[in-house]
Amino acid sequence: MSQSPLNPYDSTRVPPVASPFPPERSLPGKVLAPAIALIVVGILDGLYGLLNMFTHLTGSAQNFEIPPGMEDNELMQQLAENMGSQSPLVGILTSVAMLVLSLVIAGGGLQMLRLKMYPWAFAASIASMLPCVTCLGCCGVGQGIGIWALVVLCSADVKRLFA
Repeated sequence: MSQSPLNPYDSTRVPPVASPFPPERSLPGKVLAPAIALIVVGILDGLYGLLNMFTHLTGSAQNFEIPPGMEDNELMQQLAENMGSQSPLVGILTSVAMLVLSLVIAGGGLQMLRLKMYPWAFAASIASMLPCVTCLGCCGVGQGIGIWALVVLCSADVKRLFA
């Protein structure tokens, strides 16, 4: 394939710009932000799991009262009815699952930060996207951070750093 010398938009004429840092030195910066984000998601999910467990152990989930002035609100009535009908055992088991997943997510973020244990970091980024068990997975934050971490982890440059 011959190229025209008259084409000013020919991209092969522009020499590539070299980075001032070697690739090995700049890649951990690429991993740093999503790894810290996974750790934060894991900690926040763990705190929510502890709060959820506390409400079920103390029975406060079953004693939900509609706030004054909202007695006519149909949504609040449904919420009070649903919270009162949930078994404490189901709530405690859900809380335990939340706590286990939060440890997986925070631990995977830590391993990603240390550039160790690639499968754990990969599993943590997937676990952060689960909408039914993680609190940040319900509002889209967990999915965004999980996808970001997966994109970084699937990069060939980053895969080579995990040894």
